[in-house]
Amino acid sequence: VSVDDCVCKPIFLTNGTGYDKECNCPSGYVYLPELAACRPTRPGEYKSNQGNEPPLLCSDIDDHLTTKAFGAEGADACECAHESFVLVGAGGTAQCLCPAGTGYDSVAQACCPCPLGTFKPLLALEACTACA
Repeated sequence: VSVDDCVCKPIFLTNGTGYDKECNCPSGYVYLPELAACRPTRPGEYKSNQGNEPPLLCSDIDDHLTTKAFGAEGADACECAHESFVLVGAGGTAQCLCPAGTGYDSVAQACCPCPLGTFKPLLALEACTACA
């Protein structure tokens, strides 16, 4: 038996040979050193490459982005956390904005229809403006 006969645990991917052999988590999975195991990324996280580095967060791209499933493999899996938002752009440049006629409510963290006597004509993450 030699070091070349060593195999990685299930789900791990093997890189290298001999003493340089590494067991890495696949994309969409995060390494847990305390368990020497991989777990799927959680909602809000993604990991697009093979390796044992920590996941990236959708909220680092835009505060209102998340993933809604486990095992996300890239920033393209990030989507707006609330259905009232409109997703503009994709991946690392994605933004969640409020459509025209709705304003951003920081308490609800969602886009809400402009109240009577206010308006918002543009796609933006802004409050409604009072009519003049």
